[in-house]
Amino acid sequence: MHTFKPMMIGLLTGVMTFAVGCSTNQATSDIEPQSAPESAVAQEKPYLEFINEREVVAVVSAIDHETREVTLTGETGETAEFIVSDEVRNLDQVSQGDRVYLYLLEDLVIEVFDGEGVSPGEAMVATASRAEQGDMPGMTAGTSESVVYKVEAIDRQAGTYTLSDADGNQETFIAQDPRYLDQAEVGDVVMVSLTRALVVDVEKLSDE
Repeated sequence: MHTFKPMMIGLLTGVMTFAVGCSTNQATSDIEPQSAPESAVAQEKPYLEFINEREVVAVVSAIDHETREVTLTGETGETAEFIVSDEVRNLDQVSQGDRVYLYLLEDLVIEVFDGEGVSPGEAMVATASRAEQGDMPGMTAGTSESVVYKVEAIDRQAGTYTLSDADGNQETFIAQDPRYLDQAEVGDVVMVSLTRALVVDVEKLSDE
């Protein structure tokens, strides 16, 4: 079956890794599902949403402008070393002691629709922007990927359902909530959409 590919923007990959491992300055979700209200379970097609947000503040504890190697230190002492991509402008503006703000978002939506006239498929859109020449480094990057599967079989007694992808591959899954199987039918389609976003800003603190 298709699996979502990681975001490959080519910008600040090391920062992404660092942020995931750091403590945050705001409580994050444990990727708990956001589902339809109880009253809608018996009336609507299944809908699930999983949201994970993370905000991280780090300090540039070391930087080598020639090799573009940067070390970041998080608020609770975590450190990460990485090479900044050549696509990131204005690295020469950054110095030891500057502060880096990172915001990451992952939003996964799983929704079932009537499948009449709809075929399995997939699509992906990527966006990115970076700082203007001469400004402090910063970037915004994101991807939005959607995959449509077709419901080939439902076994309510076993609590399972079978999906097929655009290549005709099939896989059977156990329903997270068996009640959702009563809302779906063979021939329906399941759309899985994953949105990822990363925002990075660097603040000069030399005057503090």
